[in-house]
Amino acid sequence: MGSAVRSAPPNRVPMWRDEEVRAALLKASAKNEPPKVRQAAIGALCGLACADANKVPMWSFDPLKAALLDSAGLDAPPQVRTSALRALQNLASTPENMHTIWNDGVARATLLSAASESEPQSVREVALRSLCELAHATSNLEPMWMDPKVKSILVLSAKVEQPP
Repeated sequence: MGSAVRSAPPNRVPMWRDEEVRAALLKASAKNEPPKVRQAAIGALCGLACADANKVPMWSFDPLKAALLDSAGLDAPPQVRTSALRALQNLASTPENMHTIWNDGVARATLLSAASESEPQSVREVALRSLCELAHATSNLEPMWMDPKVKSILVLSAKVEQPP
């Protein structure tokens, strides 16, 4: 379903508003599903999160928020984590969500954990992009910089000796 969502941008808003589609994608993103199924479901949700009209309603929908944060967590396979982090990055790209995502303790902890030096490069890169999106909100600039973990992650990420 992921490629169908990416190739059909006009369908993104009606697909998100369809309760059956939402339920099917959330069910397929559950921990008990095989990684390929989870990745496809999260990829489809990521595609739906590209539509500006979906960004605020998607982040406001608690079951989706929980599914994305769970799928971006340390115990998920790297491909699933990367897809979930991309969806979070898409959701973070709208000003209405930037402040609320940063102020969500679970979202912040998930992004900071995924951006840490010990993470696979693919996971880390998307987490760093998500943090960059959040930094576009003026209200986030000072709190983000004052957060010791953010400061440490940014300083380490700026070093020349980055992995290939």
